[in-house]
Amino acid sequence: MKLVELSLILPCYKEEEHFSSSLDRIVAVLQGAKIRYEIILVEDKSTDNTLQLIKAYLQKHKKAPIILVEHGANRGRGRSVADGISKSTADLVGFMDIDCEIAPDYIPQFLTQLKAGYDVAYGIRHYPLTVSGMSRALASKVYSLLVRVLLATNVRDTEVGFKFFRRKKILKTLDETQDEHWFWDTEIMIRAERNGLSIVGIPVKFNRRTDKTSTVHLVSDTIEYLQKLLAFRKSITSISKQQNSFLSPFRNVMLPIHKIQRALPNEGNIYEIGSGYGSLAYALASDQPQRNVIGIDISDQKISQAKEKYFAENLSFEKQDALKFVYRKWNGLILSDFLHHISYENQEALLRTVIKHMDKQGVLIIKEIDKSNLIRSGLSRIWDWLLYPKDRIYYRSKSAWRTFLVEQGLKVTILEEVRWFPGSTVLYICSKK
Repeated sequence: MKLVELSLILPCYKEEEHFSSSLDRIVAVLQGAKIRYEIILVEDKSTDNTLQLIKAYLQKHKKAPIILVEHGANRGRGRSVADGISKSTADLVGFMDIDCEIAPDYIPQFLTQLKAGYDVAYGIRHYPLTVSGMSRALASKVYSLLVRVLLATNVRDTEVGFKFFRRKKILKTLDETQDEHWFWDTEIMIRAERNGLSIVGIPVKFNRRTDKTSTVHLVSDTIEYLQKLLAFRKSITSISKQQNSFLSPFRNVMLPIHKIQRALPNEGNIYEIGSGYGSLAYALASDQPQRNVIGIDISDQKISQAKEKYFAENLSFEKQDALKFVYRKWNGLILSDFLHHISYENQEALLRTVIKHMDKQGVLIIKEIDKSNLIRSGLSRIWDWLLYPKDRIYYRSKSAWRTFLVEQGLKVTILEEVRWFPGSTVLYICSKK
């Protein structure tokens, strides 16, 4: 008998309008992809005919690898998924909303990422522009932004109902997760990240179904989410850390993390100089397990907090002076908003040093302010003063950076972003000629 490859949990609450057709669709995808699966239906004391429909389906498909878990009382979506994972037998487990607003066709892609070494794969929802779905899409995007700012996370869509895990890796985090309702999704993702699990986000299309009754109550659910979000933040962040890094969470929403990830090699030694509290270094390590990511910062406090918060086998943090550090041969090196904190002479000395150790296929990434953009550089000076009031700032113009880098024998590609945040928006992607 072949072992089960995937345990798919389907939480069920008031699903009578679409249960049978949705389950048929999911089963068809699993069978078509030749996945050895079991489906665990967790019925959460629905007030409609969902339970009767499940029992009728099981009676009709007696040989189907489907397990029913019944709740004696309504326990919440989070508890439903947690109970399903506890009942699962496969090495890979996942759950999705049974209404298929995110298509089950994505399941094979998520399993591929887990088999490639990731511990968690989650969907990043993209919403088609429709009048009926605009309010929910906007609420989701605003909530995601608040989560990333308040919890200083790299997870872009914590609430998505489409997540897959390596079972052994997620069990510890599952035990730590306390919420049993909708906030469970956010809590388990943040705890998974803090526990050092490698996490990958995969874009998925969200198609809202207008032929079913939604169990989401936008206003009341939003208020409850915000209350739980603030309470959770308080529970995981000490007062001293809030004071010492009050503005640092905004760095997560200011960083073009995905552009940096795509530009870097997928393996080899990757340095981040001026790694701060470690969020970018962790994102790069989680993105590709074959990378060996080293975060360097001169601040004892920041390095200590980075080590406390982020864990991964391919990630390390070192308290070092970047100008004195002994570099090994590297495949990728990132200087994100670091260089303008050291003098022009030291900027050039540091870059000449690191370029000597650059692999012939290596990629150097610099994120900096364009001094010639007077409005943005002025706003950025205010931002830098708020974050680093004792630092003297040394900005350069975009043309000055290009000229210097080309003189070092590098091919330079410049990427610019347009956004409303202050701070640098210019990426210099450099490789050897």
